[in-house]
Amino acid sequence: MSRVQEVLTKTFPDISFSKIITSPDETNGCEPYSNCIARGNTMLSESEFCQTLKRIERQLGRTDSKHVMMDLDLLQYNDTKHHLSDWERPYIKALLSLLLCLFVIVAAASPAGKSSPQELLTKATEYFQGGKYHEAIINFEKLQQDYTLTPRYLAYLGFAYYKEGNYEEAAKTLFPLLRDTTSQSTLTALSPKEQSIYLYACGESLFHIGNYTTSLVIHNRMLPLVSGLDKADVLFHIGMAHYMQGNYSDAIPPLEEALELYKSHATANDELHKARLKQIDTMLPGLKRLTVNG
Repeated sequence: MSRVQEVLTKTFPDISFSKIITSPDETNGCEPYSNCIARGNTMLSESEFCQTLKRIERQLGRTDSKHVMMDLDLLQYNDTKHHLSDWERPYIKALLSLLLCLFVIVAAASPAGKSSPQELLTKATEYFQGGKYHEAIINFEKLQQDYTLTPRYLAYLGFAYYKEGNYEEAAKTLFPLLRDTTSQSTLTALSPKEQSIYLYACGESLFHIGNYTTSLVIHNRMLPLVSGLDKADVLFHIGMAHYMQGNYSDAIPPLEEALELYKSHATANDELHKARLKQIDTMLPGLKRLTVNG
């Protein structure tokens, strides 16, 4: 149970646990079980959250449904209750009472003027979702002093750094989450659209700090996830990363493709895209001459 709580706390920093109680196994009449209830906040969807619980079960040694050494069940997500029969079990009712008492005690004991982890996390996510990235950074950094942020919250922090122009911290925060597509501590559980947002922020941050080689790796990973103007922006950065490294022949194809995409989208009338279209149009003849002369 202590190992389960340790892993859950690392995954969900604001989680709180009830007291652990022992109750009989009501299904198979085997050894008594230790039971505990936890409550916390998450930005994961319900399905993502359940997938995370299953991953933690496997991480802690559960291999099948016949020999259950430990079990993690979602009892309630927002206002939706699950495992309704479990809610009637005496030990569940007892644990819920203990959990409620815990929150009353914690609330009464909180020092005046000091935010709890739950409050900091709520503030940070609300600021982030409201586009107040500086305030989000302050609250996420406070949490980091005592807790390990989950990959999603680290992605929020990294993106906030990017929006605030702190490209070095953005790259330092986002790249470890994106470089390994197999690790459980990455953003692989997110939708391709959401992954592309963080990939773009990471790739552009790496570009801004002069790490063109790694920027290319990230932008190339992003290409299959985007289309339209988003794809044009990624191709533009790929071409410019090659150009900045002196690889002029490699810079031409992505810049040419980006140019065509910018021209074919009537919505590309904002100042940024106008500037990029003009820049590519000006650069390509010179690049082609350099390539021929080379």
